[in-house]
Amino acid sequence: YAREEGSDAARAAISDRSGPFIDPAGHYLYAYRYDGTLVAHPHLPEMIGTNLIGRRDPYGMENIRALAETAEAGGGFIIFLWPNPDAGNRLEQKIGYVLPVDEEWWLGSGAYLSEVTGEYTPLPRG
Repeated sequence: YAREEGSDAARAAISDRSGPFIDPAGHYLYAYRYDGTLVAHPHLPEMIGTNLIGRRDPYGMENIRALAETAEAGGGFIIFLWPNPDAGNRLEQKIGYVLPVDEEWWLGSGAYLSEVTGEYTPLPRG
């Protein structure tokens, strides 16, 4: 899509909550530059342009850095914590898949553990 329509059009479509990159179940794409700057997200439009590379979850994982490094290495799966917009932004485990678009930015998507298991499993208290 980005090659045919251009990167700006692709990022705008990814950020559109009623656009082609959100399915009926609420799954969506998001996109970042490799430096950790958010460039497209349908649920975080106010954060677009913000660098989140150092964002840490409650356990200390820099999840955007880990996602960016996985995409830069050619893509793959990663498990991380992220607020679930369909559950009041409750922090949940998410399995994501990321892949590079080009040398500037990468795409990701995923599913929350509660979607897979059908129930919410609270995070362990540390």
